[in-house]
Amino acid sequence: ENFSGYFNEYGHLLKSEYLNYKLNIELPELNDLNEYGKLERKRVPLGVLLHIAAGNVEMLPAYSVLEGLLTGNVNILKLPSSDDGITVSLLSLLTEKHPFLAEYIYVFDTPSVNVKALKKMERVADAVVVWGSDEAITAVRKLAAPDTKIIEWGHKASFAYLSGDYRKMDLTGLAHNILKTKGQLCSSCQVIYLDTDRYGDISDFCRWFSRILDECGPVNEEVSSTAESTLRRQARKLEKIISGKEMYIGSGYCLIPGNDSELEINEKGTLVKPLKRETMIKTIAPHKGHVQTVGLLCEEDDREEITQLLMRSKVNRICDPFDMSEFFPGENHDGEYLFDSEEQYCVGLDNLLITEQEELRENENMYDLPCWSSNDGFNLMEQFAETLHNPHIQKELLQVLANGRGVFRNYKNILKLYPEIERRFFSFKEKNMRAAGYE
Repeated sequence: ENFSGYFNEYGHLLKSEYLNYKLNIELPELNDLNEYGKLERKRVPLGVLLHIAAGNVEMLPAYSVLEGLLTGNVNILKLPSSDDGITVSLLSLLTEKHPFLAEYIYVFDTPSVNVKALKKMERVADAVVVWGSDEAITAVRKLAAPDTKIIEWGHKASFAYLSGDYRKMDLTGLAHNILKTKGQLCSSCQVIYLDTDRYGDISDFCRWFSRILDECGPVNEEVSSTAESTLRRQARKLEKIISGKEMYIGSGYCLIPGNDSELEINEKGTLVKPLKRETMIKTIAPHKGHVQTVGLLCEEDDREEITQLLMRSKVNRICDPFDMSEFFPGENHDGEYLFDSEEQYCVGLDNLLITEQEELRENENMYDLPCWSSNDGFNLMEQFAETLHNPHIQKELLQVLANGRGVFRNYKNILKLYPEIERRFFSFKEKNMRAAGYE
């Protein structure tokens, strides 16, 4: 039952059409270089990958292994301590379907404190793929040999930004994200910023929003998770009594008002803070490389201005709060990229020193990839819908686009109902994004 639930939510990322789309985006075909005689270029697997995955997303460890398989690598997986068997079940199904893959997958339930065993795994690996916090990545760097490549997907912070009269906004998408993800994902709403400098506005919002959270109610949980949530809620109430701090606590959430604008994560709940748009860049930009997703709610007349401010603050993705934790095939995990027109490689800037980034930008063969905003994505979906000759499906897709809330999620859900149309959409999207990249 648990497996079925996880697969219904994340299983679409494992479909062959999605994986082929991912390969086409991230590993485009290489052309031979003939300017100085024939030079044939090929991609080869790195070798052996050691995956140290975080446990905050149930299917993440298996997905990390799957990425290694797609590139032809042998994969050693260290299971996270919180894994409940879903990873082994999924990989077992995969090897039953394709027995030849068994010799490419090795899974170990090794505790992180068993440094001796981890070092043995690291010694046979050509690279370590690590997901997790800065502390986890630092620990892996200390563990790994100097010549071992580290492929890191570090922890990111995400927040919602509200500008305007929140009483007139649809906050249910934001509420669902908080109740469903509990701040555990890099894309979860961990901080809510209001476009204000008055602390009274923060308290008023918390009282208003807590009622919406109560109306949305807690998401369905296993018995063990429900017990854990109840224990945490009671612990928060006890802390509130002892400390005297203002906190708004309910089933599945805890809102913590703050009077400063610092971007931070509080494991006890969702922080609510003031942040005037005039000070946004100064406040958020210093956290570049650590900010992933922003859920934006504002007046339509202000959207372009605030979007530009967020982009200049170096955030990675801007969307409706309802879609903050949605997964879209073909997306990079995090970061900014450059495209090398001579070698046809995407280069991630986040892992380079400032001097190295400047050298890349001065290279005449390097070009910034064009910005691709949520507005661009919306326009592309609209253009695709208009190409359809089936009036029923076309009407469904255009209706979703006209509704305004949860556009990307609902559009994707409709495409799932029509596999052939879904395949055509991704082909259409790839063609248009390639064209944008070549301009």
